[in-house]
Amino acid sequence: MWRKFIKDKMAVVGLFTLIIIVISILFLPFIYTKDIEFIDFSLSTLSPSWQHPFGTNDLGQDQLARVLFGGRISLTVGITSMIIAISIGSLIGAIAGYYGGILDSLLMRFTDICLSLPQLPVLLLIVYLFRDLVKSLLGA
Repeated sequence: MWRKFIKDKMAVVGLFTLIIIVISILFLPFIYTKDIEFIDFSLSTLSPSWQHPFGTNDLGQDQLARVLFGGRISLTVGITSMIIAISIGSLIGAIAGYYGGILDSLLMRFTDICLSLPQLPVLLLIVYLFRDLVKSLLGA
């Protein structure tokens, strides 16, 4: 599998890019220590420079610092959702495979329903319904 992966140049470039992004998100905030909440209207919408490599937004906040912080959140959400999906999928598949028969058919139809629902409206509904619970868990 690894030899086949290495032969695909775009896959190697993608892996290299992913590694660079993950390393940057994890370690660059220790070197680049700008405050993501600092607001200075005199620095509003600056172009990229040595002081602000990604420039600033309309509030004068450093964009690189905000991208690095947001990247950590995105990485955490991605890894967590992957772990949850693999766990639930493996559990449902193991139960369906072990018991078979009617239970297998019911679990597979449930899986088909979950796969056929439009994801964005369902996710927005979940966020709307559980936002207070998430805020209280995160202490925000």
